[in-house]
Amino acid sequence: MESYPTHLKKADGCDLVMNIAAENEHLDMIKFLHGAGSEACSTEVIDRAALYGCLEVVKFLHENRSEDAQQMPWMELLEMVILTVKFLHDYRSEGYTTEAMDSAASYGHLDIVKWLHQHRTEGCSSKERNRSDVISCAAANGHLENVKYLSENRTEGCSTKAMALAACYGHFKVVKWLHENRTEGCTTKAMDNAFSRGHLNMAQYLHENRTEGCTGRAMVIVACEGRLPAIEWLCKNITEKWGADTVDYTVERGHIESVKISV
Repeated sequence: MESYPTHLKKADGCDLVMNIAAENEHLDMIKFLHGAGSEACSTEVIDRAALYGCLEVVKFLHENRSEDAQQMPWMELLEMVILTVKFLHDYRSEGYTTEAMDSAASYGHLDIVKWLHQHRTEGCSSKERNRSDVISCAAANGHLENVKYLSENRTEGCSTKAMALAACYGHFKVVKWLHENRTEGCTTKAMDNAFSRGHLNMAQYLHENRTEGCTGRAMVIVACEGRLPAIEWLCKNITEKWGADTVDYTVERGHIESVKISV
């Protein structure tokens, strides 16, 4: 049986790991794979990193990997985006709106978020406005470094939407950080969302660390979709019983095993 480091050097399947790491700004993982001598790096990696605004990842790949970007000089493109923002600041009088920082945070462009914070006064959306606050936008897309920076440097605050959205889209590290470092907490939507998207580990974490719990909607969703592990867990840990409608919907969809577990 080949060793783990030897397996990392091969390209079969591991290129996907590096692609995912690149677009999610997991620079430590990129460095680890590179340091392990991984051959698993396609030309898509630097493209994905640039597309998602991960400038530090682009710089590392540019300086340490030999794969070419597919279509554009991404390093120059990213720097041009930042230069464009600076140019508009220096030479135009229209100014920005809060949408600038909101969008930069949502798409993971931390360098632009930092620049806007340091040089502009418009700020970003707050939890008092009738829309998602900027931290919630960043959390929904899994941009943990943006969440941290905004939390530490901005005063607009955060809402319970942040944890609910992060749980919905499976961003475990974001949920954990929000729980440990913010005070807004969450509502039952967080656990309901985790179950609705099949994130059982996320739901278990929320159950063990939060007190909000979930609603009957969670059981309805997992039952109707026949997710047996989630059904078993809910039956053991949540006291709420199945309603007649839930049983009917589950039977209609052919998930007889789900009904058996519930009784």
